[in-house]
Amino acid sequence: MKLQSTFIIVLFVANSMVAQISVGPRLGVNIASHTYISDDKDIQKDFNDLSGSIVGASFGGVLNIKKDKSKEFQLELLMVQKGESFEIFDEKYKFRTSYLNLKPMWNWGGGDRRGNWFAYGQFGPYVGFWMGAKDVESGTKYEFEDIDTEYKELRHIRFDVGISIGAGFKYKVGPGYIDFNPRFSHGFAPQIIDDMKSYWTANLNRNFSLNFGYLIEL
Repeated sequence: MKLQSTFIIVLFVANSMVAQISVGPRLGVNIASHTYISDDKDIQKDFNDLSGSIVGASFGGVLNIKKDKSKEFQLELLMVQKGESFEIFDEKYKFRTSYLNLKPMWNWGGGDRRGNWFAYGQFGPYVGFWMGAKDVESGTKYEFEDIDTEYKELRHIRFDVGISIGAGFKYKVGPGYIDFNPRFSHGFAPQIIDDMKSYWTANLNRNFSLNFGYLIEL
């Protein structure tokens, strides 16, 4: 009897330690723009007033680990289109950049007892690697070395680091869950630094995205 009770307890503890793991694809629409910073506040304000948004896409995969009914850890590997539109002297420019983003996210929330749905808030950092860029109006594509060569007065940074905050709703459909996840992200690493003699300025990535995914438990 004691042996049976011990075995039941061991099974219960082992089962409680096993996390629910699910994987799946993720697609989204990304509304991207830049936040400008400068040691000249008037220049900073002018640049931010002139800067506008550009629409891009995001796609990739997600690994979701659900520890209990209220907490999840989520790891994403996404290709994300960022950039901005910029209007100056009655000319409008659209510059789109592509990044490979790695995002560890923590989700907190709750759902029904049967596990049919789960609503959550989320927060986490991201690291991005610059993959390429394109002038939308002319169709010209840029590699990293091209920007350093063509715009010698600019210093371009290949890595992006920032944070993301968002919310989401998952609903069970078939063998998995449909996941809807709006999210805001902001970078901390300047992407292009302009070292002028009279002032210094740089831009940070800023993005609002609407993401859709489908997660299947392994």
